[in-house]
Amino acid sequence: MFNGRGVASQTRGSIDDRPGGAALRRCEQSIRRGHIFSRRVCISQTAHRLQEELQRAREEIQTTNEELQSSNEELETTNEELQSSNEELETTNEELETMNEELQSTNEELHTVNEELRQRTDEVNRANAFLQSIVSSLRSGAVVIDQHFNILVWNHRALVTKSSDPKKTRGGACQK
Repeated sequence: MFNGRGVASQTRGSIDDRPGGAALRRCEQSIRRGHIFSRRVCISQTAHRLQEELQRAREEIQTTNEELQSSNEELETTNEELQSSNEELETTNEELETMNEELQSTNEELHTVNEELRQRTDEVNRANAFLQSIVSSLRSGAVVIDQHFNILVWNHRALVTKSSDPKKTRGGACQK
């Protein structure tokens, strides 16, 4: 900066640190000597250097703005992709919830069917035990056969084979 008399008010070290600092120092020295022509040239050179610095700063700002705009566009694209992924996940979650509800309903139905099967099995086992007790308590021999003459149930008095093991006789064919 120049003070009211056109003399640079900055210290020599700070002028030298700036771009074109050596030229500014020479201008400062010429101004101190009182060279009018040098003063105009220095002012012109200083103005020119400031314009160059301003242009470089504008270019850096432009580059930074372009980079920020590019980053912003990338972020918008990423955001759209994330929103799409989120919608897909929500849809998948809804489908899984529906499947889970269906599986729970099927599981409840299977539970009911299993319970009914247990009850029916218990009823059949009780009926078989009752039938076996009736057949076993008969004084005379008794044999129950199916339509193919296979022995289904008998009592011990009905054994006609040499085998005394009822397991070997059960399901065997009856002699006509």
